[in-house]
Amino acid sequence: MDQLTHTVRRSNWINIIRQCQDRPAGTTAKQWLAENDISESLLCRLLQEGLHA
Repeated sequence: MDQLTHTVRRSNWINIIRQCQDRPAGTTAKQWLAENDISESLLCRLLQEGLHA
């Protein structure tokens, strides 16, 4: 994977993490992930790898 592709993908995942963090009050992260078709395990793995918003 070239550097540009890596940068774009990283940016997209950081955006998803931010959206999850800024989810509506009363919506759990688990609910938000399900509504947006994102697996909880994938988000956890990204966070463990150091991808933070």
